[in-house]
Amino acid sequence: MKYITIFILFLHAFANAQDKQPMFFKVYSVSTTPENLAYGPIDESNEVTFKRKQRSPFYKIAKTNKIVFYDRDKPLNEDGKLNIIAKASISPSIKQPLLVFVPTERKDDGTQLFDIITLDDNSKAFSGGKSYFINLTKSKVALVFGKKNENKIFINPKQAKAHEISSGHVGNLPFKVYISDNKTAKLAVNSYLFPTKKGRSVYFIWPKTNPSGKGNLVKIDLMRQNAAQIERDDKDLIELKLNKSG
Repeated sequence: MKYITIFILFLHAFANAQDKQPMFFKVYSVSTTPENLAYGPIDESNEVTFKRKQRSPFYKIAKTNKIVFYDRDKPLNEDGKLNIIAKASISPSIKQPLLVFVPTERKDDGTQLFDIITLDDNSKAFSGGKSYFINLTKSKVALVFGKKNENKIFINPKQAKAHEISSGHVGNLPFKVYISDNKTAKLAVNSYLFPTKKGRSVYFIWPKTNPSGKGNLVKIDLMRQNAAQIERDDKDLIELKLNKSG
């Protein structure tokens, strides 16, 4: 009985130590750049900054499944509650969160609000030529890959899904996007992708502001890091984890 008690105490201590481990994350904005955003306790707030079309530097927080971002200059609203601009939910399975900020509506005072799509930015999550696709349209889309349309994935609005190229794939990849419109599927893009097995690629599927009757109905943006950038990121993360002061 004594040894069982000691073992249980050990498990509790291990779990508590794991909970206190810091988590490192990055932020990215798909269009409108958020300003004056902070997270953490108001009296010890940490400001986040965004890089245009690039991932931000790493930010640190105690391990958690939710991060709340608020207005750094005006952290409380008139009711004395936190002036929340965006919230991120983080699955326990995600090792290295990338928080993708997507603008939504504005408050009455003009403050821009954001939804956040959370990806696992760990380099292993992109291994083997895996890429992520984020649907920023208001409709469900179907992505069709290959010359014979042999691979399909379906993505709901504000959802991300992964696609992995075959192990023997070389060169470009035929790629189509179909968008749901009144229960019918319209061909929105018929083009090619140029995948890489050594990069970290995230594709954004955007609605066209004024889609005409001809041409693509959506546009595709790519955020990619090459092998050297990934290696540099991994080294930075190791140094941060070794540096107890953060």
